Amino acid sequence: MLRKRTEGTSKEEKIRQAPSPNASNNGDEPPDRPPQWFISEMEKGVLRIESVIEGRLTKLSETMEKIVSDNEVFRNRIKCIEGKQSEFVDSLTTIQQEFDDYRKATEGELKEMRECLDDQENRARRQNLRLVGFPEGVEGKNAVAFIQEWLPKILGLEGETFEVERAHRSLQQRPADGARPRAIVIQLLRFSDTVKIVDAARNKGSLQFGNSTVMIFRDMSTALYQKRKAFIPLKRKLKEKNVTFRLLHPTTFTMDLEGGKRTFTTPQAAENYLKKYHPDLVPRA
Repeated sequence: MLRKRTEGTSKEEKIRQAPSPNASNNGDEPPDRPPQWFISEMEKGVLRIESVIEGRLTKLSETMEKIVSDNEVFRNRIKCIEGKQSEFVDSLTTIQQEFDDYRKATEGELKEMRECLDDQENRARRQNLRLVGFPEGVEGKNAVAFIQEWLPKILGLEGETFEVERAHRSLQQRPADGARPRAIVIQLLRFSDTVKIVDAARNKGSLQFGNSTVMIFRDMSTALYQKRKAFIPLKRKLKEKNVTFRLLHPTTFTMDLEGGKRTFTTPQAAENYLKKYHPDLVPRA
């Protein structure tokens, strides 16, 4: 067996040492240099690779140039948009300022118009009075005759005659039995009678109709009523301090103070004055 293995090994070495059939017989070439055909093929392959790479680089360069060009276009567009945006912002600021000025002017005009309309409404009601406390239904079918008969009696003015043009219950749903009766709204022919009735009611203090207490108020708009209602907290404070005051129509508030009579048209103005000059009446917060 050893002999066979030696023979096999000798054959393999001879095969490896045998020259390639394509090898050159030129004895000048070193034995480890690649054959010429291999070098030629490698050069062709390198040229093809270089050509492919160059083509790819050319396309990449063109793409990059297009991207740069597009970016420049986008940059110019963005600059244009920013410029337009700045113009729009300036225009919007101007419009906002003009709108604010217009709104202030409009609000002022609307306030003035509301005050004029409210004044006209109260002037139209200046001969009206609201009588609160008469039991429901006592006026019967002729409220005018009832008021002309009973109003001088409860005021203590039996010799006076008041000409009433209209009289009716306030426009509300009829209350249930035992509930607070609706007010009777009357319109007098003469404004002087309205003043006379209000003054007489104030001087008499308490007005009685049978077992019912009757109160007489001027008829007025809702806005004027809210303005007069705002004086209630101040009136309570002054009443506790025994200060004489009067709330005249429409919102004239007078106080009899040590320095004399003072008149105001808003509760805030009256309270500010009292806090400054009469802190004993209305203490500072």
